[in-house]
Amino acid sequence: MAKENIILNSILNDVPIFSVSETEKLSDACQGGNQKQLLIITTDATEKQHLDLLAAILKAVQHEIETDACLLQHPSDQPLNLTGLYQNRTIERVLVFGHSAANLGLSVQYAPYRSFLLVDKTYLFADPLAKLSEDKSLKAALWTALKKMF
Repeated sequence: MAKENIILNSILNDVPIFSVSETEKLSDACQGGNQKQLLIITTDATEKQHLDLLAAILKAVQHEIETDACLLQHPSDQPLNLTGLYQNRTIERVLVFGHSAANLGLSVQYAPYRSFLLVDKTYLFADPLAKLSEDKSLKAALWTALKKMF
């Protein structure tokens, strides 16, 4: 094996590589009309109580899951490449429940429950919906952040 290949392989060992079909599947996995260009990434909106909580959160900022947002449910233990999704859908705001920035391929430092602007998109990271549903102080922190974001 050439020396260049060894160096390249060692550099790329920790970098997830995504195929075009994976990013297309990701775009297809999004649910909702995305009329207000809002991407919601969550780990746990499969249970009715968590989906109801998410709907209530969005309603508080005059958004509906079905029409205004693009909802993507994705396990937190699997990396996610947002680049392909951004190429297929117009997104201005990204609301993330239960994922880290690194898991989304973003190399940024952030404070949870504080929105930040990165490459023309506003991001807000929060705890998983299951944890939010049980903690009033986290709900209050989220509400404060959402008022600033919207």
